[in-house]
Amino acid sequence: MTEKDIQIISEQYKDDKAPFYEKIHQRVEEMYERKALRKKRLKTFYKVFPVSLAVVLIISLAIILPTVLQPTGEEPDGIIRYSDAELDIERLDYTIKDYQIRNNENYLYIDVYDIAEELTTLRYFKIGNESTTAYLQESFIHGETGYSIKLTIMKSNITVDEYENLVQSPQTMEVNNVAVSYDISRLFANAQFEYLGYKYYLEFDDAIDIEFLTELITNMFGTKATA
Repeated sequence: MTEKDIQIISEQYKDDKAPFYEKIHQRVEEMYERKALRKKRLKTFYKVFPVSLAVVLIISLAIILPTVLQPTGEEPDGIIRYSDAELDIERLDYTIKDYQIRNNENYLYIDVYDIAEELTTLRYFKIGNESTTAYLQESFIHGETGYSIKLTIMKSNITVDEYENLVQSPQTMEVNNVAVSYDISRLFANAQFEYLGYKYYLEFDDAIDIEFLTELITNMFGTKATA
């Protein structure tokens, strides 16, 4: 305690009848008690703080690491989403049927190559990673009917902008025990279904009839034995 402290205390108790030094002694004890209490609190804080910090760090890592370490574009639900800006196009000089054989895939395709006209096969892949195929697309003119047909194939866990918001038609039918959603108007038609880990989208620039659509999808299921 400094002389200034004593002077302050003496001013506080100058009119008190109690002995002056007894008051000083009491105030000194009170100051030491407060100082000891502060030290005890600090010691407890320094013991608890590292443990608390470690707990917070572990929880943070548990939340952050799964997101950081998952593959680019893959979300926690396992769905891989591609925006149009992420994808580039490669034109193949062979058919989807040949592509699946080369890459040991197992999906359906439309086996009308003998009558297909203006056949175009495209592969959409992630920019910067040509080995990552987002989806395949094959378009052609059906030689017997003149219908313009486009088939798109992608794995069930892949979603791209162009097809993500495609609303399924309330019209459904069953082909080979698989539910097929379709929409046929006076100007165009489309259909979609999912089978054994792949999604299939069929698009027509013409007003086809339901019999032709059923026949075409039945043709696709006929390819599964050679897929």
